Amino acid sequence: MLQTDKIEIGRRSAPLIVHVTREAIHAFAEAIADPNPLYHNEESARAAGYASVIAPPTFAITFGFNRIPGLDFPLAPLEIPPPDARMLYIQHEFLYGEMIVANDTVMTQGWVTGIEVDQSVLKLNIACKGQNQRQRTVYQATGSFLFFLEEQR
Repeated sequence: MLQTDKIEIGRRSAPLIVHVTREAIHAFAEAIADPNPLYHNEESARAAGYASVIAPPTFAITFGFNRIPGLDFPLAPLEIPPPDARMLYIQHEFLYGEMIVANDTVMTQGWVTGIEVDQSVLKLNIACKGQNQRQRTVYQATGSFLFFLEEQR
């Protein structure tokens, strides 16, 4: 069962460092079927004024973040919620900053911005932020999740 009394609003996760590669950008652009040459071709990206290929805006969703202190479960991509809960992902918003470019190193952190409990339903609001090696924000995101907790028998 989730123990909401352990969750500290605003306490950040440990930094997660992600090295962005041309291959990862290309694979992501292929997966979303975006043929934009700025995502695939080094010469096109340089002609447009970038140091290397750039990432599509939604690429930041692949970063995730480390475990948020006080949560009994991870929210990073490819990990599951607690086994005693069903989760509904209800909202996600991104605000983009400096373009993400191949060879960038991005540091991400996540934190809880709000929590509401009503009987066996928990609403969790989170935020995360990524900064590049120049300390410039590349994205900020917020998301909301509903957890339908099973009654203990």
